[in-house]
Amino acid sequence: MAFIEDLAVYIEANSILVRDVDLFISDQPNTPAKCVFIMELAGGSENWSGHITRPVQILAKDLTYLTAEALAYTVYDLLSNKPGFATLSDIFYCDVLNRPFSVGRDQRGSYIFSSNFLFRTR
Repeated sequence: MAFIEDLAVYIEANSILVRDVDLFISDQPNTPAKCVFIMELAGGSENWSGHITRPVQILAKDLTYLTAEALAYTVYDLLSNKPGFATLSDIFYCDVLNRPFSVGRDQRGSYIFSSNFLFRTR
């Protein structure tokens, strides 16, 4: 299974989010107004020790500002500065690059919150 799929499985197993219902990998068309997207970003690297960094952006959206923010913090609290993941043996640390913040609204009027993480994997 790919890293991003493992991450989605971990989030689903440890939250109220359900994959392909309100938790999606990458930006999907025709998604509900209330959902979370997990996107792996460019810029990862591998160092001399064989460890790989993987930047990830989490987007949470909802028609109400406070619900979108709460949804963003659900995932943020699950991942933030965590040393290791019980079900993901390849991930040994997750750095927070920023706390969830509002990036505006989408074409349907949903508020969008973004947070970014840097996963360190073996």
